[in-house]
Amino acid sequence: PRRPFSGTFLYMKCRTLAAVIAILFMFAVSGTAGKKPVSLNVTLDTSCTSCAYGVGIAYSGSGYPVNTPIFIGVQGPIQVNISTTSDGAGNFYVNYGGAIVYPNGNYTATASDIVHKTVVLLASTTFTVQ
Repeated sequence: PRRPFSGTFLYMKCRTLAAVIAILFMFAVSGTAGKKPVSLNVTLDTSCTSCAYGVGIAYSGSGYPVNTPIFIGVQGPIQVNISTTSDGAGNFYVNYGGAIVYPNGNYTATASDIVHKTVVLLASTTFTVQ
């Protein structure tokens, strides 16, 4: 009796799979071929660098792509994630007032964007709460 997955059949399936992978790779590469990476001169600022306990901290930035979601991550004694969108000039401003109470300590704030499903760090800054 002949086996359904004989050498010739398996060989043809492997060649077909290799051709499909090659075609997908060409489409993926052609989407970025010849395009220069965008160079941004972005900023991320806080309303204070040496902040008093209990005072609200505002975040602002400029130079971002227009109308783009911006994700601000704050790392320190507590972690805070803030989402905002740049305006038509590529700027943003976020101020929750005293709604977020930061304990004393050192913090790093980062502004990120998502490009092709990848998080891209755009800017960072540090501040201290005392």
